[in-house]
Amino acid sequence: MRLLKIPLIALSALLISASHLAFAPVVETAEAATTSRIAGSDRYATSVAVAKRLPEYPRTVFLASGTKFPDALAAGPVAAAERAALLLTLPNTLPGVVRDEIQRINPEEIVIVGSDASISTQVEDELRSMSDATLTRIGGSDRVETSLLLADRLTQSGPIGSVWVVAGGNYPDALAASSIAGRERGAVILDVHATGEAGTVEWIKRVQHVYRNTPVVIAGGEPSISAYDELRIRISGPSSVTRVAGTDRYQTAIALNNRYPAANPERQMLLATGQNFPDALAASVLAASRQTPLYLAPTGCNTGIAAQLRAVRDSTGINEVVGLGSPASLSDQACLLYTSDAADDMQCV
Repeated sequence: MRLLKIPLIALSALLISASHLAFAPVVETAEAATTSRIAGSDRYATSVAVAKRLPEYPRTVFLASGTKFPDALAAGPVAAAERAALLLTLPNTLPGVVRDEIQRINPEEIVIVGSDASISTQVEDELRSMSDATLTRIGGSDRVETSLLLADRLTQSGPIGSVWVVAGGNYPDALAASSIAGRERGAVILDVHATGEAGTVEWIKRVQHVYRNTPVVIAGGEPSISAYDELRIRISGPSSVTRVAGTDRYQTAIALNNRYPAANPERQMLLATGQNFPDALAASVLAASRQTPLYLAPTGCNTGIAAQLRAVRDSTGINEVVGLGSPASLSDQACLLYTSDAADDMQCV
């Protein structure tokens, strides 16, 4: 038998190569994921930064209050359906960064969302003086009516695919719902959370025409939407009713995304603070337009929630976590999903 002669140098190289293959570290998904931010100096600048990431150039701008959540919440899916931008403003003056962005976009239409109690006529006058765009105001006598008027606007671009009922008095459970409704051509209707049966019955009379023969999704548990409200919805004409809720706002966002998964072609996770509303609502259009899931985290670092989000990230193949807002809104630790047992752990404070 002839022995194969291998030069000493070649043999050494082969052994070194085999050693590297044998002991090369396995790169886990958690280690491979990267992080980035979409942020401005404040909530108004962040809404501008988000608008610049939209996949298509917007010809319409929706303008909602940055100090109250209901109008922007209901406007998000409508803006997504129209491939529009959603920007935030102060009630009585247009922030300079928002003014500049509107002038950069040079839209054909500017839609003011809410009554003049939400966005004043002063802002409306300022818009008229700076732009030749058609100016439209969609605002009702209260937040419920405004959401109904926005649903009417949604029907102008096509049929409503679903109706999402969210709390009109508090925002946490509704933050992720707005982005998913945008993907589903869903209309967001605000619940008044009536204290008595008579109030609920009156609310049903106002809103049931929107969801008749249409699937209804209730976002959040009974503290957000009562069992009685759900009962009255069920017997008033929808094709189906589904309640999606977690034990808290963070779990609700996870449950909603599990139930209605995004296509997520870019393998990203948008992450916003669950302790305030502007960044998540401004990003709802981006999440819907790019088919990207939106999750919530505490502003600071919470190892329990971070561990849950890590599990979601790794099980769904997400390779980039995109934090929304500055570190004052979502800390670096929260954005990086640090946990006390993470290999790349740092002190969680």
